[in-house]
Amino acid sequence: PRGLAALMVVVGGLATVSALLTFVGQQVANGATDLAEQTVAGLGQIRQWLADGPLNASDSQIDRWINDAQRLITDQTSDGQVVTRLTEVGTTLTHVVAGFFIV
Repeated sequence: PRGLAALMVVVGGLATVSALLTFVGQQVANGATDLAEQTVAGLGQIRQWLADGPLNASDSQIDRWINDAQRLITDQTSDGQVVTRLTEVGTTLTHVVAGFFIV
């Protein structure tokens, strides 16, 4: 029957989308640790370059720059600007995906 066939297609489509989202979520979660380690290593290399490179920055200058950057990030996150931007991006992506499936 047509109704049963349509129901099976819808349920199968939802199951496929759910499986794909689960797979993507697992890949992101597995990659988060590697990303954190690479970020720490990269920041260490940047700190070394600032000290030994053309700037010849002292440790106190580098520490002051890092503190200023941390303060800026803290100020922006405490105001909720980052959360608002992430929410806007998530909403936009949801609309794009929904539009894709509608088309």
